[in-house]
Amino acid sequence: MALEQLQLSKNSFEGGIPDQMTQYPNLTLVDLSENNLSGPVPVRIGDLSNLEVLILSTNNLSGKIPETLSSIKSLSRFAAYQNNFEGTIPSGLTRFLRNLDLSYNKLTGSIPSDMLSPSNLQTLDLSYNLLTGPIPSTSISPSMVRLRLGSNSLNGTIPSATFGTLEKLMYLELENNSLTGSVPPDLGSCRNLMLLNLAGNKLNGALPGQLGGLGQLQVMKLQSNKLVGEIPVELPNYRNYQY
Repeated sequence: MALEQLQLSKNSFEGGIPDQMTQYPNLTLVDLSENNLSGPVPVRIGDLSNLEVLILSTNNLSGKIPETLSSIKSLSRFAAYQNNFEGTIPSGLTRFLRNLDLSYNKLTGSIPSDMLSPSNLQTLDLSYNLLTGPIPSTSISPSMVRLRLGSNSLNGTIPSATFGTLEKLMYLELENNSLTGSVPPDLGSCRNLMLLNLAGNKLNGALPGQLGGLGQLQVMKLQSNKLVGEIPVELPNYRNYQY
């Protein structure tokens, strides 16, 4: 079959994703977003070895994220936000991805230890799920531009050493979890950071003066924590800072 792109978004399609779709090996793009599709994603989706973009967002899809997606070497973008996916996130899912968005689902368990580290990964959004456990302390992709893990039930500390070399990171959103410990001074090394949202956690201690080196920072949200001490004099008096 010669079909290379299947774009069916923004319609009112119902029912499940047909298994027959996996019989088109030349597909590079599949966009089924903004429909009323339900049921699981076919396990044989991994047979689409040329797939580059898979968008399933804003449907009523359920079941688990197929492990077979991690075997598609060409897949660079996978978006499945606003569905009813549940269960744990399969290990290796981000092995070849540049962009992953699984926000607004019902995913449980911990973030796989290898999820943040692939060097090609640029954006990761797991916000508004039911994830637990700590943020993986392994290295974070040096290509990371946006990391959104907010509105889950993550605990433990913010792994400080992993953020010290993220020169491309622009958006870090860890709000509304149960993170403890102090705000890592190493965040001050993220020179291009524009948004830092750590609100609604259990962070304590003093605010590190190193954050004053974030010259590109436009919004910093730290409200509803347990921070103490004085506001560091190194911090510019930005109107968009919320303590």
